Amino acid sequence: MTHYLKKTLFAIMFSAAVLCADENGKNISVFSHENADYWLPDAKAAFETYVGNWTGSESMTVEGSEIMRAEVVQSYVPSSATEIPRLVCSGKIIANGKSIPTSSYMYLKGDKLELEIETIEKDVIAYVGEVKRNYVYWTPKYLIYVFDVQRDSFFISERGLIMSSNSKKYVEMPKGGFKGYIEVGMILERDNAYFPASSVSNSIKRDFTPSALERAD
Repeated sequence: MTHYLKKTLFAIMFSAAVLCADENGKNISVFSHENADYWLPDAKAAFETYVGNWTGSESMTVEGSEIMRAEVVQSYVPSSATEIPRLVCSGKIIANGKSIPTSSYMYLKGDKLELEIETIEKDVIAYVGEVKRNYVYWTPKYLIYVFDVQRDSFFISERGLIMSSNSKKYVEMPKGGFKGYIEVGMILERDNAYFPASSVSNSIKRDFTPSALERAD
């Protein structure tokens, strides 16, 4: 594996971890049969659901074959530094013996969520999240990243609250290298010691299908 490809794969895992959409919902549908959906009535409820400490793992696949796996730790902390409700998101990805820090900000803006991710190269990429049923569907705020979509789905299991994230990203390597879609799947569990059982009592079993984002101006 070339140095450039390794760097690209780490960057993809990085964005998937801090963004925490599968286009056809197949993986999420299988997962939902084993757990009860955690209902998100609006953007405010979704925003508050992210708050806390999360741990788990993510894997990267190409045409169904796994090419990389990593451990993920994330923390979403409310901040009063801005008038708009904001979460400070930080964490790390551990893969191949390397630990990569992650950093982003999530905002509650009306009936939508917005996320600003600082990449490994210190660029800032913005996403808009639409809340539907038990999931948040994230799409790029700017069309330059149009082939970069993700979905976070929330479920209740015997262990507590779970976030299942799936993404598909188009990658084109220079000089005739790899060109195609890379899929990233992530399963995170929230630290239940911080959240009493009464705070996760709105779960409900429902079916759902992917939704296109009605983009706000």
